[in-house]
Amino acid sequence: MTNTLLVPIHLDALFLKQPQSVVDQMTDYSELPYWDQRPVNNDNPYISDTVLSPPFVNLNLNLKPGIHLHWALPDALTQGQVEDDGSIQFPLVPNRWLIMRRGGNLPDKQWVVESDYLYADCEKQDDTINILHDPTGEDRDRRPFRYLGRKLELSEWQLGGDGEYIEALSAMGPFSQLTSLDNEKATFAAFYPNCRSVFGFHDPDCTQQSPPEDLQYDVIGWYSSTDKDYFTQFLKEHSREDPQTLKASIKEVFGWNIDEIDNPATLEGMLCYSRLTFKATGSLQDPVPQLAKPTIAVGNSPTEALAAYLASQLSGNPEHREIIEEQLEALELNERFQGEQLDVGPRFEQARHETGFSRESAGLLWRVMPVGNKSLSTDAQSLEQTTLPEEIADQLNTLNLRQQEYDRALAKIGMMREQIYADWHKYMLAKYKDIDQLPDDDNIKYYLTNTSDTAFSDLVRYNQDIII
Repeated sequence: MTNTLLVPIHLDALFLKQPQSVVDQMTDYSELPYWDQRPVNNDNPYISDTVLSPPFVNLNLNLKPGIHLHWALPDALTQGQVEDDGSIQFPLVPNRWLIMRRGGNLPDKQWVVESDYLYADCEKQDDTINILHDPTGEDRDRRPFRYLGRKLELSEWQLGGDGEYIEALSAMGPFSQLTSLDNEKATFAAFYPNCRSVFGFHDPDCTQQSPPEDLQYDVIGWYSSTDKDYFTQFLKEHSREDPQTLKASIKEVFGWNIDEIDNPATLEGMLCYSRLTFKATGSLQDPVPQLAKPTIAVGNSPTEALAAYLASQLSGNPEHREIIEEQLEALELNERFQGEQLDVGPRFEQARHETGFSRESAGLLWRVMPVGNKSLSTDAQSLEQTTLPEEIADQLNTLNLRQQEYDRALAKIGMMREQIYADWHKYMLAKYKDIDQLPDDDNIKYYLTNTSDTAFSDLVRYNQDIII
């Protein structure tokens, strides 16, 4: 590329004199049961507890001595767009990273990290993350996971070679379109144990007691294909815009100010870039300051807890704190009472009480309303009495009865879904774990197949037949 946009990124480094146990990646799919010429993990059921790292006791990742690098992606590449079908589309991110080491009395060296490289099924990698991979066809009984991301010395990488790569890589992981968002996906690129072989790098050559002064790392990231370059595709879609409009569009979508570039349309892509240089400090103490002792505020709602905390900070008098707390909550609920003059106090207490509860849908209720009178408030219109003709009233009553029938069936479907999942969870435990309190797994399977599933299917068909 002769005309490329350089995008600065943040780069962190961790120096370890000796191995250190840290919090493990949030999910470890290698714990799932599978067949590899013999049963593996045969006592582990197919449930989330098998792969999720338990909180507070999961210091299971052993980081090796040396220097660990972790780079952050540009903010513009970590933001998703909600599609019409409700899914979230995330931009593809650079999948090739050049790491250059120089200075510090160490020989110059270069590596390339292929973030989207997928190891073969039989290859076990100790310093590489694993991802869920669904075997199909003849490999159906193989491992349900694969290892992702590899590093090669530049000279070895330049020779080329065959390999398998994932189709999409985003800040959320090995995919770009999500139908759900969880903690692992949301923190994939931000949490080093989750992405250490994808957006991270380990240099084992630094074995001194401390990082040598002026040791420098440069990290450059790019896309292996221009078809995946999010910035290049954006320029193609906005190629007809004049330079000033295009600059404004880039500022709005990416948050990048490129006023010094005369015509952004001439750019041929983007490169991510960062440099980190070690300086002598005389200490290897962790520079991260310790957090002050936190203050805890408790309330029936987030607003109430925040108001209680602020009131305690503003006044030491308990009576004054109660008044301040009510006033702060009133500010949050003020929009509900715009234009209201009667019974504001009792209605505020009612609204305050409501915020301490979560709402559940009670279904739909159809009503016939008169044409709106702009001179009356919505509440006043709802209080107006309207006498309907008998024929219309009967039709309205029939409509609401059918709607109630539909809502009840819909609620029961939701309840049965939860029950089926709970029974399936018990089936997994009974099949893979020796738990005396549970029924035989064959009995649970029979019940799920011949009772729960049949009743659920019948209820869904019944609900589809309700005509409103």
